[in-house]
Amino acid sequence: MEKYLDPTNDVAFKRVFSDAEILKDFLNGILQLEEGYKITDVTYIKNEEVPDLGQGKRSIFDIKVTDQMGKKYIVEMQNRVSQKFLHRVQFYAAHAYVTQAKVGDKLEDTTELMPIVVVSVLKGKIFPDDVPCISHHINMETTTQTCYLPALKYTFVELGKFHKLDTKLKNVADFWLYFLSASQGDKNPPVSIKDNQVLRAYNLIASFNWTPEQRDAYVRAQMLLETEKEHVTDSYNNGKIEGRIEGEQIGKLKEKQEIARKMLSMNLDIHVVSNATGLSIAEINEVMSIIKKQT
Repeated sequence: MEKYLDPTNDVAFKRVFSDAEILKDFLNGILQLEEGYKITDVTYIKNEEVPDLGQGKRSIFDIKVTDQMGKKYIVEMQNRVSQKFLHRVQFYAAHAYVTQAKVGDKLEDTTELMPIVVVSVLKGKIFPDDVPCISHHINMETTTQTCYLPALKYTFVELGKFHKLDTKLKNVADFWLYFLSASQGDKNPPVSIKDNQVLRAYNLIASFNWTPEQRDAYVRAQMLLETEKEHVTDSYNNGKIEGRIEGEQIGKLKEKQEIARKMLSMNLDIHVVSNATGLSIAEINEVMSIIKKQT
């Protein structure tokens, strides 16, 4: 049995990042916030305050944060990729932004809406290899490369791109990336990790610190994830099969239509053409109209 459980598992992820001090340290590292702009306070938004969009819970955590400048913004944390993920993540961010406005608010009231930052931790990859492991996405004016529309920002953490050895870790972001991607195989935290919050996170995923009930929830979450992966794979494979069948059917139909065209050009009776090709009289008439247009 591994000493450390998988921190990207839904249950383990929530156990680790439900700790406000750990979460602040993680966000400051992953968002690469410099001194003067670091997050100093986090407030977890209750589940019942988060709208259900019909797809189940949209994120692992929704958090209101305050930085050293006194600026407030909302962070949504996600740790799985669904079908059409990049489309959904933009929809979720926009929805989180506009739902801050209360019914009856005037347009000028919307200037008080807090910006939204979506932080997505992905176990694999989603962007091409030339995009870094931690990538930040904002709206920028194309000529000056200046952001004038700061309401929506996205940070993606692609763990499948992180390959540093434990002896090469240099900063807090590295420590967290290693923890999320490689801690399951560790006997003890690497000596290169000096950050106290990362070390506390290791302690939270140590299997001996979990009760049988908590372990059971962890296993159920893992099984659910595997089921979702199988469903996505099956849908993809079924789509390929259906597409191939549809393509074959279209090919056969075109072949029959070409035979019908040749037979009609020989002035054969329409019923004879129908019997020979298997096309209906209506389909034969369509072929005839195409021939007339071409002539």
